[in-house]
Amino acid sequence: MASTVTTSIVVQFTQADGASGVLVVEVDDREAAEGGLNGGKTSFMPGDTVKLLRYKSSNVTIDAEEVSLGSLGAGASVVVSKTEDVTFAGETEASVRYPITSGFSYSWIGRDNGVVSVVGETTLRVPEPATGEYVVGIARVTYNTTGTVLTLTHSDPGLSEYGIVVFVAGHTS
Repeated sequence: MASTVTTSIVVQFTQADGASGVLVVEVDDREAAEGGLNGGKTSFMPGDTVKLLRYKSSNVTIDAEEVSLGSLGAGASVVVSKTEDVTFAGETEASVRYPITSGFSYSWIGRDNGVVSVVGETTLRVPEPATGEYVVGIARVTYNTTGTVLTLTHSDPGLSEYGIVVFVAGHTS
């Protein structure tokens, strides 16, 4: 019986001049009812086609998309809803994992530190606290992000277990 392998890749990079970019590639793990292209599957059998989602900030240009076995094809863009808990610990800014494209909302879990504003594509900001006080809290944020569908296709190499490297390179502008 064949074993299955899954992976997730996150690349965060910053230029010396302070410009930053986001590049994330991951297996589409959404359930079919949420539009998931793998039907909620995150484990695959040899030879299965696997749908990945590539998210990038607007200042990232893709230079290469390569795989160690098979081929990788880029397809349509999809809008995906994300929810994550963002921690503010003594700072007025924090980041989300994916670029925000629309539909931002939030609620504080516990202490309310004021209005959460989106600054750029991934940075969140709250108001400066009074002198001698600190921003300490967790905001549960929900937002939409846009990903590009990548389709990984390959032939079964005849092994009971194997991995495939998906390599995506880009640069910021």
